[in-house]
Amino acid sequence: MRSLLLAGPLVGLALAGCGAGRPPDVILVVVDTLRADRLGAYGYPKPTSPAIDAVAREGLVFTAAHSPATWTKPAVASLLTALYPGEHGIVRMMRGQDPRVRLQALPSSLPTLADRFRAGGYATLAVVHQPNLGEEMGFARGFETFDHRSSTDDFALVEALLGRLDAADRERPVFAWLHLLDVHWPYTERLPDLPLDAFGPVDPADRMHADRRAVRRSRLRHFRTANLATLGARYDHGVAWTDRAIGKLVAGLRARGRWPRTLLVVTADHGEGFLEHGRLEHSYLPYDEVTHVPLVLRPPERARIAPGRRTSVVSLTDLGPTLLELAGLPAWPDVSGKSFAAIARGREEPDRTALIETEQARALRSADAKVMVRPTGGVSYYDLAADPRETRDLAVAGCQGPCRDLLGRLRRVDAGLRPPLRPEGADVRFTREDLEELRALGYL
Repeated sequence: MRSLLLAGPLVGLALAGCGAGRPPDVILVVVDTLRADRLGAYGYPKPTSPAIDAVAREGLVFTAAHSPATWTKPAVASLLTALYPGEHGIVRMMRGQDPRVRLQALPSSLPTLADRFRAGGYATLAVVHQPNLGEEMGFARGFETFDHRSSTDDFALVEALLGRLDAADRERPVFAWLHLLDVHWPYTERLPDLPLDAFGPVDPADRMHADRRAVRRSRLRHFRTANLATLGARYDHGVAWTDRAIGKLVAGLRARGRWPRTLLVVTADHGEGFLEHGRLEHSYLPYDEVTHVPLVLRPPERARIAPGRRTSVVSLTDLGPTLLELAGLPAWPDVSGKSFAAIARGREEPDRTALIETEQARALRSADAKVMVRPTGGVSYYDLAADPRETRDLAVAGCQGPCRDLLGRLRRVDAGLRPPLRPEGADVRFTREDLEELRALGYL
């Protein structure tokens, strides 16, 4: 466990509340690798997510939320800076197995969402389990307490967060970030009271879930339907495991009397592929299975926002400015993220789009279409109203009509972005424990 206590003056001590009285506590839960369509709140018929579904019934379900990237580091960097990957500069995957790896780190010139909340008088704390999100890489910036853990589970992380909340100054509202990792590959988490086949048949003799190389070798030519069903069921077990940890968090907030004043967000950094486009896991082209993320927002009771579903396209890059507005804090200047607080309050914005950037392609996602541009200049276009699984590339014969229109919108979005920053390098010497975890997670 690495716990970092960060000192520094508060920039603005005046607390701007949403309405009269104390501002809300804001708790941001990011579940690594969680697909939106594996939750009951998003229509999944299997009982993977009773706790998140209960939160959703009290709040808002954003049905068209997208990550700006297809893997953790750039996605979370965008969430915490309200900038797109091409602006903050973190885009490259970690490669190689040397214990000393030069990694991309957030430029020190960039303020973070934690900085903004701290300037507004909030106590800021984080409990994080993800080797790509350490303090060496800039993700602790703005947090007074940054608890970065390894080789633990989501239940222990929830306990740690509740303990940090107990120790926080009760005179100040809290902004907290909790990053949970147990849904991520290798899909081994199990609740002891659920049978192995709770979410579908699982072959107990199947060894592919424990051997990532075997899965990768088999994914295109030899991967059997039974293997895919087993992986999907194992993944669902992990979702149920983490959902119960989130239920423990909600119960802890209720027991401490914090629930009525808490703005709770449950989201994910990206989704996960199960051969929809010939790939497993994530970190590939920006198809919806890896960019569509859950976004459940439960406002504090006094906010008087009617629960329900919101269908406008929103991005994780927009989430920080939205939380600041809902907390009654000043707007975040000089960022690309645009608050969707008005959507939360019930005014849909059907023309919104989400920009997605990967090493393989850039994409613009509208309510009913997606255009994708590769570094070579190749263009793909999908009519998502008619083809939600993105199986028919309508730009094969040329980008005309609606494709050309959406491509023009992508170019206009690009023209309005900040000049790209060069990410700072961070020399990180991983411990043996870190390297084992990175291999288990599939990064090495």
